[in-house]
Amino acid sequence: MTKANHTTRRTIRAALKKIRLGLAAQAAVIGLLAVVGLVVATGAAAARFGGSWSEFGAPTPNSVPATLAPAVPTCALEDPVAVPAVSLGRALYILFDGSNSYRLHTQWALDTMTGVLEATIMPDDRLSISWIGRDSADPANTFCCDLPVPQVALPVLPQVPALPVLEALIPANPELSSVAETQRKQHNALITARNSRKQEDYQCAMARRNDEALLLLDTWHSEQTAAVDEFWRAVEPSFTPGRRDSVTNIREAIYRASTVLQEDKKRSPRYLIILSDMVETEKSNFANVSPDLSGVTVLVTLTCTRAADCESLKSHWTGLFEQWSAKNVIYIQDAYPEEQLIDLLRKELK
Repeated sequence: MTKANHTTRRTIRAALKKIRLGLAAQAAVIGLLAVVGLVVATGAAAARFGGSWSEFGAPTPNSVPATLAPAVPTCALEDPVAVPAVSLGRALYILFDGSNSYRLHTQWALDTMTGVLEATIMPDDRLSISWIGRDSADPANTFCCDLPVPQVALPVLPQVPALPVLEALIPANPELSSVAETQRKQHNALITARNSRKQEDYQCAMARRNDEALLLLDTWHSEQTAAVDEFWRAVEPSFTPGRRDSVTNIREAIYRASTVLQEDKKRSPRYLIILSDMVETEKSNFANVSPDLSGVTVLVTLTCTRAADCESLKSHWTGLFEQWSAKNVIYIQDAYPEEQLIDLLRKELK
């Protein structure tokens, strides 16, 4: 390459460099003018709204155009998990016939009620179980239970998150210029995005709170189930045949049961459950005493050999139970009454 050619190329490069610098300066001026124009337009829009841009809320790093779109929900809206309602348990007074006339059915009756109670026993239920015999009103004939079924205290659940305070949108104004309307829409888009984020944060906070609450309630439920199981394991061995009596003093046993049940009126429902042939051989000193069975449902598992005898016994005892103000009287004559008793005891819990 000659010296002349080299000089020419250097001159051309220098000229191109000047052109590039000139174009860059021109672009900078144009950009500055655009910014000034935007500020002027913004001021005009703010003036039309009766205030300045600061009154709308200055843009923040979280409100730049890249975040104008509302947040995509990641947590579903949930109602707060609440503490379940806990009421008092039931009162159940169970009478087993311990007389000689019922001896062939005693173990069957004990096994039946064992299955029934195991399936239906509830926290805070109060069980009283006695034998029907000669001295049926004697508290010594009661072999269960001194205390109600344990009830575990409910847990304290986490605090419910506060509802978000959402920003109000700027209302439409037909007097606004097109530039001011554009600014209003942009500002409302920012508000909508912020509100969406606030709502999303609230929903996620509620979801986390509910997860903690459900975990506490699951633990409580497990502890409650364990307490009921422990109670039943302690009680179940007592369901064994007691001493035999030559007489069946049913009325005296019912009087004793009514006394206990009426002392516990706060519990509901209240049951008197009788497993017997209902053949009374002795009335003792309670022949003229009227038990108070108001508010008590009477369930009788009646065992008899002849249908005519059953109807006669049912008629006799129904008249007495009505006289004693029983709420309901239900007779069960099934050879396998366990399922029916379970259904009846569960029915009033619904």
